[in-house]
Amino acid sequence: MRNKLLLLGVLLVSAFLMSCGSDKKVTVGSKAFSEQYIVAEMLALQLEDAGYEVDRKFGMSSFALRQALTTGQVDICVDYTGTGWTAYLKQETNIKDPEELFNKVAAMDKENGVNWSHRMGFNNTYALAVSRAFAEEHGLATLHDLAALEEDMDLTYAIEYEFFERPDGFFAMADIYDFSVEKDMVKTMDVGLTYEALNNGDVDVSMVYSTDGNLIKHDLVVLDDTEAFFPFYNLCVVTNGEFLAENSDVADLVGRISPLLDQETITNLNYQVDAEGKESDVVAEAFLKEHSLID
Repeated sequence: MRNKLLLLGVLLVSAFLMSCGSDKKVTVGSKAFSEQYIVAEMLALQLEDAGYEVDRKFGMSSFALRQALTTGQVDICVDYTGTGWTAYLKQETNIKDPEELFNKVAAMDKENGVNWSHRMGFNNTYALAVSRAFAEEHGLATLHDLAALEEDMDLTYAIEYEFFERPDGFFAMADIYDFSVEKDMVKTMDVGLTYEALNNGDVDVSMVYSTDGNLIKHDLVVLDDTEAFFPFYNLCVVTNGEFLAENSDVADLVGRISPLLDQETITNLNYQVDAEGKESDVVAEAFLKEHSLID
């Protein structure tokens, strides 16, 4: 009899503990680089703070994350308007207004059961950069300035392989800005090595990503793309439509970070991970607490 009562007590305690668990569940996904880990972790932490049980599926490729989102294996993530437009929706027109691009991506992808919201105030796109000393020596601020310098100097470039090869890549940009660069003046390498090549003085100009923490680490100057050649890659909150219909509070809840993440802020957060060696979840949590978004 005593054993039966003990067993009954254990079952009642177990049932009570299970009832205390959240019945709100969400899967948050991310791609496999620092910026994605940081911002996806911000989503996850805010959702946990709001009472959701969060499953993290981080470190995916773009297309794996896209498939997971559209099939309901991932409920929410962050993704880029430029990626949505060109890679997912297969559009070729370069839309030079970021708000127009966001609106078109959101409208078209809604038909696929995907909701885009809360466009953030930074653009993680391709860019060309030079050292600060080189920029100051030659008065460089824009890609037009660089083109003018090309007339007097044989500049060397470090360019990532894909951007070198693709028809809408480096040499298409060179045509727009009337660069006089020859192919033998361009060195191709992994994007991480382009920063090192510039920092070591092996090249004059490097291809970079415009929110990379290495820009701060190496004190580089990103040259302004005044012709808007490079596509806009604004980060947005992206949600599976069926999940959002059942959890209407989610997008606005996690969208509270959007007004806080501008170009300088996200670059500094990336720097903390890429250059200072901090863990992305630690950086994300500190940022949310600093802005009173979680307890």
